[in-house]
Amino acid sequence: MSPHEVKQFLAEHVRLFAGFSPEKIESILTGSEIRSFEGKEAIRECGEPGEHFGVMLSGRAEISLAGLIGERTVIGELNDGDVFGEMSLLTGDRTVTDIIASNRCFVLLIPQSVFNRDIVTQPKAVMFLSRLLAERIKSNAAKAIDLTSSQVQSQALANAADPYALRLKSETPGRILALNVGNAQVRFGIYDTEDDSRDIHGIFDHLGNGAVGVRLVAGGEVIERTRPHCTLPDLFAAIFDEVGKLGGRFAFMPQEVVVVGHRVVHGGSKYYSSTLITPDVMKDIEALAVFAPYHNPVNLDGIKAAMKYFPAVPHIAVFDTAFHQTLPTYAYMYGLPYEYYKKDGIRRYGFHGTSHRYVSLKSAEVTKRPLSELEIVSCHLGIGSSMCAIDHGRSVDTTMGLTPSEGLIMSNRAGNLDPAVMIHLMEHYKMSPEELSKLINSESGMKGISGISGDIREVEAAADEGHHRALLAHRAYCYHIRKTVGAYVAAMGGIDVLAFTGRIGESSSAVRSLACQGLEFMGIRLDEEKNRTLGAVASHAVISADDSPVKIIVIASNDERLVAWEALRATERSLITRSGNGQADEPIPIEISAHHVHLAQADVEKLFGPGHQLTPEHELSQPGQFACAEKVHLVGPKGKIENVRVLGPTRKETQVEIAMTEQFKLGIQPPIRESGDLANTPGITLEGTQGSTTITHGVICAQRHIHMSPEDAMRRGLRDKYVVRVRIDGDRELIFGDVVVRVNPNFRLAMHIDTDEGNAASIRTGMIGHIDEIQIRR
Repeated sequence: MSPHEVKQFLAEHVRLFAGFSPEKIESILTGSEIRSFEGKEAIRECGEPGEHFGVMLSGRAEISLAGLIGERTVIGELNDGDVFGEMSLLTGDRTVTDIIASNRCFVLLIPQSVFNRDIVTQPKAVMFLSRLLAERIKSNAAKAIDLTSSQVQSQALANAADPYALRLKSETPGRILALNVGNAQVRFGIYDTEDDSRDIHGIFDHLGNGAVGVRLVAGGEVIERTRPHCTLPDLFAAIFDEVGKLGGRFAFMPQEVVVVGHRVVHGGSKYYSSTLITPDVMKDIEALAVFAPYHNPVNLDGIKAAMKYFPAVPHIAVFDTAFHQTLPTYAYMYGLPYEYYKKDGIRRYGFHGTSHRYVSLKSAEVTKRPLSELEIVSCHLGIGSSMCAIDHGRSVDTTMGLTPSEGLIMSNRAGNLDPAVMIHLMEHYKMSPEELSKLINSESGMKGISGISGDIREVEAAADEGHHRALLAHRAYCYHIRKTVGAYVAAMGGIDVLAFTGRIGESSSAVRSLACQGLEFMGIRLDEEKNRTLGAVASHAVISADDSPVKIIVIASNDERLVAWEALRATERSLITRSGNGQADEPIPIEISAHHVHLAQADVEKLFGPGHQLTPEHELSQPGQFACAEKVHLVGPKGKIENVRVLGPTRKETQVEIAMTEQFKLGIQPPIRESGDLANTPGITLEGTQGSTTITHGVICAQRHIHMSPEDAMRRGLRDKYVVRVRIDGDRELIFGDVVVRVNPNFRLAMHIDTDEGNAASIRTGMIGHIDEIQIRR
């Protein structure tokens, strides 16, 4: 087809483009690609990311689904004028079907950026895509095909080359500059979004005597040299000078930088994710220096210097604390007067969050299982050490607390001092917080106990020679890791992955072995041979025994690369938020969701008699959902809650949703989970009019969420499972973070929070909220 014929075909034969102006169609074609596919060639394969929207210009193709043993089920076909790819573009999930050409096909492939710019902004096109998606889901349901089932999604993950987008790839070619500016050292990484063989990692060390030690790693080679001392304003000229000496494919110009990521240690309780740096963000970083006096001020100086040198590109703050903002209140509170928390913000914040988040995503990739079903204990063991309990993608506990000087008890930099102890020490020794932090950083952990060093290699060498204090330091370090693993398994109710990262976690087979000893009863079985012979880790290595129920994984850490990864993802979130700003500010109705029960049919009959069917009493806001006349009593180990409403229709599994304040009355502690995510949740007894039933699991506190139709989501530039912040209007404007977006053709727009959240914030059903920003793109 000639370009003119393609334009005419789109306008006359593709319903999606009805009403599009010739100029708009021309814009779409200019940014898109026409490709040909021969018969039996794959147009789209299961596991591919949703990067394009497709239009069949000519030919015929089959949409099929592969079974567990290779059998194939054809679920549809595409002909001239048909479109495909809307599901994965909307949900963000991997493609779950194969599209195979039956004969020679010509296909228009429209990139996601063009789709968002020229198609999603057209109201009629959004309505068409929304109806198309609903029709396809309905058609698949009639054939008993569920493309959202865990089996199908797991198959897509297994086939995907990069299921969690951990590679530093983007549609915009260029370099990402990652900075970690400290008092005595500046670490940086330069990452090419098209060719990772051009990546560079560097360190500038202040050696004293007016000299700076330079270490560059590029193309597998290490270059070390010294240069005259340089101040922060001169840093970037010095970086380009040193990198320029590498020559060849590593040379680049400042204008190639497309984004700068800055490691910032403390983001307080405000920042849930990496964020675009604005004057207000810089003020917050400065104010939070009270919690990180040795880090935030110098981090801020680095930001100011970089913004002068790179004024035209986005700068992103990557907060160590952000990942841990999902900690439940009972996990971050200290045993101190409550006023200390309310007035002074004294609470557990957690650090190494970027590393722990990366570990969780890499663990899901390695195990080829959805992150939303994994329980992970992440051990970041290095110059600073911390551990994290990650329950279905959410940080629910961590060993680091108020400041970066407080962490795993045997951290090389930290003593895990309770704030009450810190206050006592300051009063007893008449020290300022800064003086105490300096003492803790210099004398705690292995160095403090061993009297030798904080370097694990030196401690282990001394221990090999029988040095008593080195032996004691090493044993204490491993003991606290093992103890914390056990505590976190108990907190989460299970474990699927035990992961080690950081310099010690990656290099010390002795630490890994001793940390795992005695945990076989938890399903943690280490393969000692794999562990002992493991060398340098390029990406990851599995060191668990083949029959171990729990995967033990060593994951390579690269702090600057993680900053670059977070910066790239945050830039993409910011672009989406800005592109959908007009629509994102559309009102979202708020609804308060009280405790309730969803029943499986088998439990309906146990509670209300054989053959009993639920009795609809009135419709709920979500289409097809209804409140029932039936009510049940919830009976826990400690007490009972009577007359809890049953909601219909029935589900595959019984689920009970309660508020946090009701946990104590019942005597159970359910986790915060999305509806339907019931693994390793507590059970309960339900009493009905004709009997009772006890479920072994199924009680949750529902994570706050927004129901959206595909049309609602597309207008706002959102996808299923995105996490957003929502601003709620009222007497006191309030922002809720960690709100999950759920997209389904059967949903009607509404945000649901529970009664505790509504009461605490004086929110009533019928109030209005607005999307403030995208926190996480899943």
